[in-house]
Amino acid sequence: MRPLHLIAAACVARAQNAVLLCGSAHTGTHHVKLALEALGLDVTVDHPHLARYEAHLAAHPSSKVLLTTRDAGRWRTSIQQSRPEAALEKAQARREAYEKGVRAAATTLLELDLEAGASYGALCAFLGISEGCPAATDTLPRNLAMQKPPKIAPQNHESVSSLLAMARVRSTVVACKAALLVYPGFEELHRTAIDRADEEWPLGWELREFLPEVFVVDSVLHHPCRAPFDPSQKLPLVSTPRLFVVPAAWRVLSLVQGAQELLKRAWALFDKVVAGRYWEPLMEHHVLLHISTARVVDAWGRRLMDHRLIVPHLEGPNGDHRKEVLVPGPRTVVAPYFVEPPRLVAAALDAAGLAAAPRSRVFLRAAGQKGARARHAVAAAFRNVEGADVTLVENRYEGVSKVRGETVKGASSDATRRHFLDTASRTRNATFCLVPSGYTASSRRFYEALAAGCIPVVISDQFPLPFRDALDWNKAIVRHGQRDVASLPRRLAAIGDEEVARRRAAALELFDRVDYASGAAVDMLLDRFAALVAPGTRSRPGPDVSVELVATGPLRFRKGTQDAARAKQCLPAGLVAGALGVDATRIAGSERALRVLLDKAAVLADTAPRGDCDRKLFLAAAAAALRMAHPDEVVIN
Repeated sequence: MRPLHLIAAACVARAQNAVLLCGSAHTGTHHVKLALEALGLDVTVDHPHLARYEAHLAAHPSSKVLLTTRDAGRWRTSIQQSRPEAALEKAQARREAYEKGVRAAATTLLELDLEAGASYGALCAFLGISEGCPAATDTLPRNLAMQKPPKIAPQNHESVSSLLAMARVRSTVVACKAALLVYPGFEELHRTAIDRADEEWPLGWELREFLPEVFVVDSVLHHPCRAPFDPSQKLPLVSTPRLFVVPAAWRVLSLVQGAQELLKRAWALFDKVVAGRYWEPLMEHHVLLHISTARVVDAWGRRLMDHRLIVPHLEGPNGDHRKEVLVPGPRTVVAPYFVEPPRLVAAALDAAGLAAAPRSRVFLRAAGQKGARARHAVAAAFRNVEGADVTLVENRYEGVSKVRGETVKGASSDATRRHFLDTASRTRNATFCLVPSGYTASSRRFYEALAAGCIPVVISDQFPLPFRDALDWNKAIVRHGQRDVASLPRRLAAIGDEEVARRRAAALELFDRVDYASGAAVDMLLDRFAALVAPGTRSRPGPDVSVELVATGPLRFRKGTQDAARAKQCLPAGLVAGALGVDATRIAGSERALRVLLDKAAVLADTAPRGDCDRKLFLAAAAAALRMAHPDEVVIN
């Protein structure tokens, strides 16, 4: 066997594209870097801790220099907010000296104050870019300042649109872990989804649990890490990770009035995405939203089943055993449910004038027909247990239900609100909130308990906890096996007051990390998405890669082309043709392309339907796909 020879070419910037980007922390330098890379420019970033601008300009005297600046008062506030321990006077003196030095050294300089509304027109004119630049009046991302909450009319403060407006307010600088490339054309659908939800889904309406997709779409459309993107134009290969986002809240569109027409428009737009130049070759960088438990045939169809996609979903592995649902893969990201913000619930309870619910040790109100066997077993275990408020009810949107002894009929908005507020009051006044499985392992009830400071008791072996790599769920929740539910009352009774107080406080803290209305949940999701594309593509071009990097590792291949039958068994259909005929031992490219190539091959290997596929097959397919998307970066000799 012979080692794979991958030739790393030196990264030499073209003179007309050489840009030196200078700026201190909290002035938006990373936002400008994303914009420049999206325009196909080679960017060198400098900041006060490096202060290498003089050496760079001596080596590249024709470089154009950009300097990000910011109002001193706002800059100080931002620094103090994120790093209270920072020595402000020293930091400000270093920043001022650095900016003064850059201004003196640069012969061609443009200063950019993002908060003042720096425009693409001025930027592109300075850089001499005539094609591919956004509209001249478009401003670069300026989401840096502490924004004031929007003024919302009292009668609208519970609406979806007002929740989205509050979620857009950011009080800290956003660090861009990936550039967000958002497919155009979906904006009108998004506005329609918000308007319909405002009209049809009042506070407490059960369908609001499917709002996460709306929050994700709204965030990426307004996000400071969003980069210019024209799907018809060629994208350069850059060091910053990229996420291609299809901004369609499919589940909401499918549940509001006029769903059939709205979905028809969404599918037409999605067909253009699939037919575009980046869908197949860069599928592992694409985010397709499916934050629901609906069947895939009712959503984006079989395309969702390609495990190269990044798909946020409510369920984890083995959480949903129904037919034709999404089977989570290695790039499925567990997403939290949306629940009403505690401030809105508290205000609604005060306005309703409901008497406080009685205090209980254990609480559960659940529909008896969902996951009937598991839920009835839980109800039986707590029957006649002192301090237990455990009730199974019929579907509250059908037939007759009881609220505080009062008979309520139908699915009216008033009836729904009464049910919701009564349940919320009981949740707030309970110590432990039971979370049995229903049709699936996940449950909105878990997040309602967190928001109320009630300790969630998860009675499911497959309950999907979101962001497990970043959040310590064990400090708040109690987990109990479904098969031993009879022992649960004794276990909860043995938990002392000190542990209860500690877990309740932890529950409230954790809810703050998974709350959509504050923007925290979407930030966590975007972090997880970026982590799935970041490892190799984050690397900067550096020295030539030695052959030993590959020769001493597991990537050894036999010379030769690929077998068609095995390719069809191991690769996605769209990559089979490109992989055939590629000799994995004759791939050459830059170091940056090499790292992207190895990442793509690893994704293909992790998501392959078979586990016995030859590694060279994945590398050949990755090389062919990368050449499709970036023909100038990869050479197959």
